[in-house]
Amino acid sequence: MKDQFWAIAYDSASRKRDGYRVLNHGDFWINNILFKYDEIGKPIDTIFVDLQMTYYTSPAHDLQYFINTSPQTIVRENQREDLLQVYYQSFAKTLKDLNHNTIPTFDDLLEEIRKREMFGFMTAVFVLPIVLMEEQSSEGSGIDGLVDPQVAQDMTRIMFSGKRYTEAMKCILRRCDQLKLFDLL
Repeated sequence: MKDQFWAIAYDSASRKRDGYRVLNHGDFWINNILFKYDEIGKPIDTIFVDLQMTYYTSPAHDLQYFINTSPQTIVRENQREDLLQVYYQSFAKTLKDLNHNTIPTFDDLLEEIRKREMFGFMTAVFVLPIVLMEEQSSEGSGIDGLVDPQVAQDMTRIMFSGKRYTEAMKCILRRCDQLKLFDLL
């Protein structure tokens, strides 16, 4: 079962040349988006930062990464498709404005997302605990802290026991169960 799990995870994360592909950010979470606001506090523009991990593959990579690391749990749980619709509308408009011949449908995007569900789960397991860390270890933090086994153990306890992380993972695991993501194992 363990080998099959890692094979499925690898397949979901691989940068295949099938389907349609876009330039992905590679570390697409909320802290890598800068917002510009108008005088009443409404966002009017954005810019992406930390572009050193970009790569060319399915848009589902960045979408899974973002959805599984950035929205509040209630948004992730109740407005996931709305977020995908917003992305799709902008994506399709951009392709149309560029006179691109073939514009994928929203269903095509959903199929790409479906094929990369395990990648989204792996992002939630490996990235989300760091993103949602509610406190730092009194023994140290960051990469330096992970070198020391005592500090690493304390940081791991903090990362995986935080209320925001456990609530987010309940939502993510419920969705994985509904999708029967682990039934393949």
